[in-house]
Amino acid sequence: MTLPSADHLFYIPIILVIGFILGFVFGRKSLIRQMEERREMLRRRKERQKAKAEGEASESDTSASPSGEMSD
Repeated sequence: MTLPSADHLFYIPIILVIGFILGFVFGRKSLIRQMEERREMLRRRKERQKAKAEGEASESDTSASPSGEMSD
């Protein structure tokens, strides 16, 4: 059994480091994109809830008649 060559001792760690760096860069980009999508989703949800609340408030104001009776 022979020992690996010196090239092998440098090649493997260099490839591993390159893999770690690429994984970090791509993972970071993916995380940033996911956080932006979540932030946008929450912003839209908040707008929908606000619009719904305003719609319900205006609907309840217009549906009640001043005398308390429902008109046909």
